[in-house]
Amino acid sequence: MVRGEVYLVSDASFRCLAGNRKRGYTWAPFQLPSGHRTFGLCRALGLIAGTVLPVPGYAQGPVMHLATSPGVEITVRDVVSSPSPAFESFLALSDVTARLRRYSFVITNASATGLVGLSVRWTYTDASGKEQVFDLASDSFFWRRPPLASPGAEVLAMPGMLLPAAVAQSGFAGPDELTLRSFLDPLDRSPRVTAEVDTAIFDDGEALGPDRAGFITSVQARYAAAANLAREIRSVMGSGGDVKALLAGLRSHGPARVAGAPWGEPEFEQLWLSRLADQLLRVADRGIQQTLEGYESARPPRIIRKK
Repeated sequence: MVRGEVYLVSDASFRCLAGNRKRGYTWAPFQLPSGHRTFGLCRALGLIAGTVLPVPGYAQGPVMHLATSPGVEITVRDVVSSPSPAFESFLALSDVTARLRRYSFVITNASATGLVGLSVRWTYTDASGKEQVFDLASDSFFWRRPPLASPGAEVLAMPGMLLPAAVAQSGFAGPDELTLRSFLDPLDRSPRVTAEVDTAIFDDGEALGPDRAGFITSVQARYAAAANLAREIRSVMGSGGDVKALLAGLRSHGPARVAGAPWGEPEFEQLWLSRLADQLLRVADRGIQQTLEGYESARPPRIIRKK
């Protein structure tokens, strides 16, 4: 299983962390994990009732089974039998994006409020016959980005990215083909691929879906990590210590990965400490103070699971 995190495409980069599955969350330099364990957000997905999608024009790859939506607030449809004009130019960019079409689907925000958090999941079988999960997520929290999808707007869920329609229509070129192919090849070799929306979070705090990946926990843990990091930096500053050395140490100490063990808030918080430290190392000294003030003033969102 592997994971990654995708924040909003507006950052123009993409980062993915792995463990035993894949999961996505942000546009930043993209790195694929070499192992197979997820960012902690993976678990086995049982066989789910869904729509069998025909894949015309391709001899390779399995048929994808798309699960029904977790609620009336969003709709899902595949882009093979039900193309969306908003994404056709992007899907036609290359042979790789064209082939990933069969594993992609469109999520439409059918609610009256903005869609601010989204976690999707693909389940497939690897070469050894083991079930693997790839989780991809994006959100508008913390960095105060615009919603992923305003009411009535669409998001393309493709292995490797969550692409809002507004970004796709702005001429966005996407990750390089090597990155996309790394997602494509394992799926093409699998006898079966299923896809589903794992979690959807709206501007009013309502959340839908089973959240098998622990997306909500990850969102909340990011705020705790930011507050703890700010305290540590303030302490080092006050004693005249080396802030860059502190950040370098935190960056190198991500959460320990134990095969098969689910992640909880401590693991997610450690992951975010590592990531936030990495981001601060890229900030000029004069920008650290402003960033710290942002960390200290940030408050976690109130998320309510719909029953």
